[in-house]
Amino acid sequence: MRVICVQRASSEVRIIDHIPGGGILLSDYVAELEAKKYRYGTDYIPHDGRAKQSGTGKSTEEMLAAMGRRVHVIPVADVEEGIRGAAQLLPRVWVDKGRCSEWMDGMKRYRRHINKETGAVGGPVHDDASHDADTTRYLGAVADQMSNDEYGDKINYPKIGYR
Repeated sequence: MRVICVQRASSEVRIIDHIPGGGILLSDYVAELEAKKYRYGTDYIPHDGRAKQSGTGKSTEEMLAAMGRRVHVIPVADVEEGIRGAAQLLPRVWVDKGRCSEWMDGMKRYRRHINKETGAVGGPVHDDASHDADTTRYLGAVADQMSNDEYGDKINYPKIGYR
């Protein structure tokens, strides 16, 4: 599992933080997110976030909602369509290199299966780098739905005047 923190600014999509994960509990991810003190809107999770887990009998969607998170499950989509959507999104993406260096490394290492005999290009290789690519694929599916106003509070901008 990977988490990216994303901010929309007009047509720009900014990846401002990354939690690489690796065997930690969902509650640990939420605690780490809350410690960052960002203003959060919606947590977008993949379609399998609705699947009930054998240990708890609850889905990731249900557990996040119980922890006070606003959750949206991204519908299942064709992987190739998602890859094309991510590729179209990338020219609009800005990345915080300091906080997101592991995400950038994962994106650089993303690769596909290639048939050695025919040279035919197949689907993505499922390894640790594919998790970062998956976050980007899901981001491509929802980036235009994101809003900086959805966290629920009104932003009180200071009044600036001239004398």
